[in-house]
Amino acid sequence: GVNKIELMSEFEVNFNLAKQFSFSGNIIIEELIQKKGYQMDGDGFVWQGKLVFSCFGNQHNNVNAHPFVPVGISFPYHDTGTVSHRAAKQVDDILTRLDMRVGGVNLEYIVDQNDQIYLLEIGPRSGGNLIPEVIKHATQIDLIASCVEGALGKDGSDIQHRHTEGFFASYILHAVKDGHYKDTFIDEKIRPHIIEHKLLVKPGDGVHKFTGSNHTLGTFILKFDSLNEMLNKMDSMDAYIYPIID
Repeated sequence: GVNKIELMSEFEVNFNLAKQFSFSGNIIIEELIQKKGYQMDGDGFVWQGKLVFSCFGNQHNNVNAHPFVPVGISFPYHDTGTVSHRAAKQVDDILTRLDMRVGGVNLEYIVDQNDQIYLLEIGPRSGGNLIPEVIKHATQIDLIASCVEGALGKDGSDIQHRHTEGFFASYILHAVKDGHYKDTFIDEKIRPHIIEHKLLVKPGDGVHKFTGSNHTLGTFILKFDSLNEMLNKMDSMDAYIYPIID
């Protein structure tokens, strides 16, 4: 896990906590990167060692549940300047050196105050939180089908970069406390934006505070009319959609 230390008085406690989880006894102490904007969370597709398609999104979190576990991803990415282009180039260079031939990749990075890119993850798989499903709505590119077909030997040269059209997002229904699921509140203002909805729990089921995707209660895919509307609503979505827990 990641422990953020704001005061030196917290150091010893966190150091000893980290040591309990270290098999080697080694502890890594890193300088905190002051993030600018949203953490990027998105997917790409690799063909013949090149990143031929990528779609970058904004990661949204609910600090009342967990500050780092995403509760939603929105597309397109709220970019600053040439960040997305430079990030795609960095990923492409890495994939070429790794000689990765074909398949989906889950990509995450953050940007600091000087627009320096820090790649957090290049996972050789499609992303969770309905990222490929939302990307299909936004770009008409079916990454799930492409990954399966690519693994079976299908030529992937027809997959090309395509910009998002419209503003789409996923949202994970989650609890901020332990208890029993009763119902889901959905504000009338958000209903017109919901294009897909799946519930994974039923009344009476025990639920846990959302600290990981294993505590997902349901999923939503939403469509918005503008970038600002999407970001504003996604950042306060726990007021529009939430489980009623008793």
